[in-house]
Amino acid sequence: MEKWRKNMINKNYYRATEQNCWTGRNDGDDWVQMRWWQIVQAIQLNEIGKEELEHSLVFLGFECDEGVARNKGRVGAIKGPESLRKVFSNLPVHFFPYQKIVDLGNIICTNKNLEEAQKHLSMTVAMILEKGGFPFLLGGGHEILYGHSVGVRKNYPNKKIGIVNFDAHFDLRKPIENIATSGNGFYQIAEDCKRENNDFLYFVLGIQESSNTLELFDRAKNLDVNYILARDIHLLNIEKIKNELKNFLNKTDIVCLTIDLDVFASADSPGVSAPTPNGLRYDFVFYEIIKCLAESKKVVSIDFAELNPNFDIDHRTAKLAANIAFDWVNLNRDK
Repeated sequence: MEKWRKNMINKNYYRATEQNCWTGRNDGDDWVQMRWWQIVQAIQLNEIGKEELEHSLVFLGFECDEGVARNKGRVGAIKGPESLRKVFSNLPVHFFPYQKIVDLGNIICTNKNLEEAQKHLSMTVAMILEKGGFPFLLGGGHEILYGHSVGVRKNYPNKKIGIVNFDAHFDLRKPIENIATSGNGFYQIAEDCKRENNDFLYFVLGIQESSNTLELFDRAKNLDVNYILARDIHLLNIEKIKNELKNFLNKTDIVCLTIDLDVFASADSPGVSAPTPNGLRYDFVFYEIIKCLAESKKVVSIDFAELNPNFDIDHRTAKLAANIAFDWVNLNRDK
């Protein structure tokens, strides 16, 4: 299995990360002074062995916004992984000696062949999981989600896999003429689950009524999708939200977590394909939801989607993602 996966990774769809792309402020070399750039180890796919990935946080970029282009969104998310690495570099290390960070490079979309890029992403995600690593995926458009989830399924074929999505959109559109976009990843997954006789377990938080047609709400209902509207995510509802999430988690063995950065208010997250003026804030309520997911110990992978540096004023969106990443790593470190 492992040899087959390695042989199937086409070098035209992969680019290694240079170690010197991780750079930033240097306050010293003692652990209490270090930042992420000082501990990240960039390696190539052909270098991975069990000792490199076991219990490691593994960055993998997805340089692709072909799905966004097909979905008639504003392109630029292909540059997202580079921007995220730059901002992540300066995060302070608060977890030594508990966490090792590896950068495995990027899956790239060559000749606009989204489907092949998603296939390579899924194989690489499965490989990371097989080696004991935690895939931390840097998008890229939200088409990253389909390759991400297929990779998790490859490694856990007999598990009940749930997907938790922070998003303003359901992403349940039907593909037109079987052409995939960033807007139908969950529809594709639902069809895969139906074909393979698996439960479709999908929970999405942050849905905007003004961004989804009645057809999509009907489809979500017919597919038994759990969702919470953005306007209902507030402090007075926090216990209800956590209880709904816990009930969903109880149905699953493991969980993929995907964060579409357009779920946040455009004042905080301007650099996305589809800005949301009345989106979520990264406040106490959001933190408590993330904490609930971390405490479940069921999340095996995470992706950040839709960062578009072309529109990211003062790197606000990338910095928001970095704060989520920082909190996630520290919530999940060994105590």
